[in-house]
Amino acid sequence: MKILPASDQYANSYSGVLVFQRSTEPTLTPDTPILEIFVAGDVAGLIYTQLHGHKANRPMVHDLMFDIIQRAAQVSRDQWQLLRVAVVALENDIFVGRLYFGDPVTGKVMWDCDCRPSDGIALGLKTGCPFYVAHSVWDQAAVSICKSKVHMIAVHEAHMATQAQQQAAPQQQQQQSTAQQPPATQQQQQVGDAPSSSGGSPAKTARGSRELPVGPGSNNDRMGGSTSLSSHDDYTALKAGDPEVIKLLKRELEVAVNEEDYAAAIRLRDHPYLQLYRRIEAFSMVGAADEAASLQQELDALIARDSAHAQ
Repeated sequence: MKILPASDQYANSYSGVLVFQRSTEPTLTPDTPILEIFVAGDVAGLIYTQLHGHKANRPMVHDLMFDIIQRAAQVSRDQWQLLRVAVVALENDIFVGRLYFGDPVTGKVMWDCDCRPSDGIALGLKTGCPFYVAHSVWDQAAVSICKSKVHMIAVHEAHMATQAQQQAAPQQQQQQSTAQQPPATQQQQQVGDAPSSSGGSPAKTARGSRELPVGPGSNNDRMGGSTSLSSHDDYTALKAGDPEVIKLLKRELEVAVNEEDYAAAIRLRDHPYLQLYRRIEAFSMVGAADEAASLQQELDALIARDSAHAQ
């Protein structure tokens, strides 16, 4: 089992994906089956810090639970030792976990209780106990890596990084060309870039090259000098084929981010329409046309149903 963590774009929190892999399949291939469980909030942050050997700034609720369990195990060792954590059910798309307590010497389970899988993982990482997934859950929810949401997210991020590099390349080439010019030529270009005395538009450079964008409306200003795209560009970029409700959500998200209303930004980003939309985009980018079409039908049906209820 491993987690692929990611810091939230808009809040001081963590979100991530718990990825379960069978211990009998140590080698990862595109066809290796995995089970994904999405986590967020304090428990995701705690799991992240544990996996990376960090320590939280203050005790979390899971630290308190662990200390209580450890103390109880000292008093009654055969009753309170956490033997294992398991994902035992999938009900209405929600995973159900279970903690098993008992005697560590004999392995006999004395009692158990249900929990969120993320809570069980957080406690299990502290105790070092093994993790299990019920066969029924695995058969129902496991997917191959090449069809997983984790893969889609990775492909999407790689695509955005490539776009950022392509967008930054002309600017970098221009900067390198300017740096390699003789001092006299550089001085001429600086003079050529200056606005005319009549207050008109800026003159062309001495070499006749196109002007670099400057000012509040340019890419330089929007990117803050960075070679990477804004973290929310893929959520807010309007496309011709977008449904009107998607365009409206994108515009509202753009306004919320620009106004630093992060609570609204998180709510809009996590809207079911935008989440489905982003998955459609990810499947389309990797050529999974059938999956993208299926999700598009689901999105269209959801929008139509909500519109009918609103009338």
